[in-house]
Amino acid sequence: MKKLIMLGILLVLVFGGCASVAKLPTKAELAAADYGVAPENPKEQAIAYLRNHLNSAPSDLGVEFEGECYKGWWRSSLDSANPNKIYFGWKLQAKASVKDTGGLFGDSRSYTFCFRDGKLIDVSGDFSR
Repeated sequence: MKKLIMLGILLVLVFGGCASVAKLPTKAELAAADYGVAPENPKEQAIAYLRNHLNSAPSDLGVEFEGECYKGWWRSSLDSANPNKIYFGWKLQAKASVKDTGGLFGDSRSYTFCFRDGKLIDVSGDFSR
């Protein structure tokens, strides 16, 4: 029994160190970051994206933006080859809901829209509708 426990501990120590840990950007990286050009119409781009991906008519989509666009960083959900690569740009947060068959808006879900040089390049959120 002791040998089995020791083997388990050894395996955790050996393979536990192999997991890559996503690190936050350093102060130097943040200070030197190029965020690109701010988007001129981020809310319109976000609404168009949601209409397309949630298959919603304009009157069936409710969007509530949480503030304005701000400088930020993220790891792209679209870049599986570089999951720890940090991208700098502009972010916009929103909650969206769609009407159900009874004409009522359902539960809202949160989305983060990421922009670079004025264009929407990445979105994270719950698209499981």
